[in-house]
Amino acid sequence: MPNFQELIQKIKELNNIVEFNEMQIKALKEDYTDKNLIIASPTTSGKTLVAEAYMLNTILEKRKRAIFISPLKALTSEHFYNFKSKYEQQFDLKVGISTGDLDSSSKYLDNYQIIYLTFEKLDSLIRHRAPWLQTVGLLVIDEIHNLDTDRGAVLETTVVQLKQILPNIKIIGLSATIPNAKELAKWISGELIYSEYRPVKLKKGILFDNTIMFDDKSEEKIQTKLGVLEDLVADTLNKNKQALIFTNTRKGAESLAKKLALITNKKISEKEKKNIEKAIEEIESSLQTDYDKETTNILKCGAGFHHAGLRGSLRTKIEELFKKAALKVLVATPTLSQGCNLPAYRVIIHTIHRHSANGMQPIPVKEYVQMSGRAGRLGYDTSGESILIARDELEQDNLFEKYVYALPEDIESQLGYIPTLRTMLLSVIANEVIFDDDSLTKFFESTFYAIRFGNLHSLMTKIETVLRELISFGFVKIENNVIKPTEIGKRVSELYIDPLSAYNILHQLNRFDDFTEKEFLFTLVNTVELKPYFMPQKSKHQQLEEDLQENYRDLALDTNDLWDDYEILEKYYTYLILQDWVSEVSEQDLLNNYNVLPGTLHNKIYICEWICYAIGELAQILNKNTIHKKSKTIERRIKEGVKEELLLLVELPNIGRARARKLHTNNLKTIGDIKNCDPQRLINILGLKIADKLMQHLKMNFDINTIFVPKEEQKQKENKLEDKIPDKKQRLTKKKLETAKTQKSLFNY
Repeated sequence: MPNFQELIQKIKELNNIVEFNEMQIKALKEDYTDKNLIIASPTTSGKTLVAEAYMLNTILEKRKRAIFISPLKALTSEHFYNFKSKYEQQFDLKVGISTGDLDSSSKYLDNYQIIYLTFEKLDSLIRHRAPWLQTVGLLVIDEIHNLDTDRGAVLETTVVQLKQILPNIKIIGLSATIPNAKELAKWISGELIYSEYRPVKLKKGILFDNTIMFDDKSEEKIQTKLGVLEDLVADTLNKNKQALIFTNTRKGAESLAKKLALITNKKISEKEKKNIEKAIEEIESSLQTDYDKETTNILKCGAGFHHAGLRGSLRTKIEELFKKAALKVLVATPTLSQGCNLPAYRVIIHTIHRHSANGMQPIPVKEYVQMSGRAGRLGYDTSGESILIARDELEQDNLFEKYVYALPEDIESQLGYIPTLRTMLLSVIANEVIFDDDSLTKFFESTFYAIRFGNLHSLMTKIETVLRELISFGFVKIENNVIKPTEIGKRVSELYIDPLSAYNILHQLNRFDDFTEKEFLFTLVNTVELKPYFMPQKSKHQQLEEDLQENYRDLALDTNDLWDDYEILEKYYTYLILQDWVSEVSEQDLLNNYNVLPGTLHNKIYICEWICYAIGELAQILNKNTIHKKSKTIERRIKEGVKEELLLLVELPNIGRARARKLHTNNLKTIGDIKNCDPQRLINILGLKIADKLMQHLKMNFDINTIFVPKEEQKQKENKLEDKIPDKKQRLTKKKLETAKTQKSLFNY
């Protein structure tokens, strides 16, 4: 068992480090092994490595578990795989990860010493009182500055609960450089390690009149040919570097990527194009819409865009290609700056305004800092550039003052937001962390909110309002001045849904012994979790209103709902999309009919699955067994996007909704039907590759020599062979043809 200094030396070797940087030297001291820490330093400064050292020390020296939590699943996975690859075998550790299933104590995690979780998963484990939490000695909070986001209240109450459950737990918070980092340290009763050190120098500049003026007073001329942004991108590519561009809307990201693809297409090599095409082929079967395919046309030119509307498989592939520098330009919405690590030499912030409820508003400084932090690739660049674009000298001066030289805003607690407070208060009451007025006051005095504002009067007024609401819902009761959760209140907390959603669901369950499919789906949609609802175009409003007035009784609504609920039209529109999804309407038709992008659709489907499960669990508590049973079927239908008759077929490997419908249409409705089917017929329906896998899975006897490949599949194979043209002249002709095709497809996008 190595001592702390020996461990540090071993970590150096495993990470190929000769010497730690100044921030790491400050943070890695034996005196700090028993102290809480806030490490506030820029992106890529090596904060995670410091956390890893203390995690290993917790396991090897203290024989306790360590938990590492991140705000996003992708980020959690990235950290997990990085740690696992470096240390698991070297130190004979078991490293685990869990980012889903919020209605479980995840007993299997008891087998791991180091565990990677999302904020919500840790919160859920506390709600389910996972026994192994008692053996945790260290909590590492990645991106602790997320206290300031809509996810912040979950993090804040989770930390307070964990400190009360485990008074001796060590906490390390990893933060961006923020003005009130001292307050974070005070909140966790820890030391502050603050550093401005950045291994890749960051130059922040503003482009105006073909000149970038930087914060260090240096200047750089940009050659003018095409347009301000195009010239800036061309200059980046001429340096053989990548550009990451932030813009404020999805449409804007798509439009800019399409425009810039015409520039990048001339800069990428044939080898890079081949690599991109190969990467796209790996996920081709998951691409269901013209939107997916048009996105890949842009990728083939060496440019791409990134936002939540992209299909998951495509978004992941875009991230991989940009990391490998196959994509030269990536245009993204600001959410990318808070997620996975995708740095580039030059970050271009296309606009400092974004849409809000009050119209166009300037972005906060901390968002500018977050985006700028992506500039410069460690190991590839000695410096990185973050560029804003000004239209005139006045705006240039304004941007320097309000962004380049400005400090980011303080981090604020989000506990005062009523919907968040409602969920968090039920959670701590259900966990019996709060049980009377004194424990309630003590709990909220331990929050970051108390550190920020000192006076809890305003918050306690809101808490009293929320507590009365939870009592009226039947989730909490007060007996002899003792605050207690009801049995159903405990279950609502475990189910990880908003108490208001649970109340609305229970209201409907108490009205009916059974739901029609329409009633079930609308009850599901009529929840807080489904916000923001899909928004219909104004041109559709009148028709939707007429349809709703005609059909509202089928959805278990009454006339008051039509007039009192200002979101009723959006809910109805969302319900129609969900109804079409489980009725096997194709993703292409959903895109055409509702303008719903694949990524947005599947994100919503994931939430719908969870709410469907919750409806079933609440129905079981009320002994509504018919609805409980129906929920199991509908949950699977939502997951697969099929009618009930296809549920058996979609359980088979590589058989999704489209292939299952093909089989069913051809009277292959059961596994028995498929097993008794002539192999040649199965190949004609599914194609050789999928049919072969299916027949092997079902252990069907067939002789491959008697199988004929369908003509269409044979033609595709022949075309692939023709692509391998050995003659140089033919290759050049083919290249010109491909370029023309690519440009044509871009203009048609």
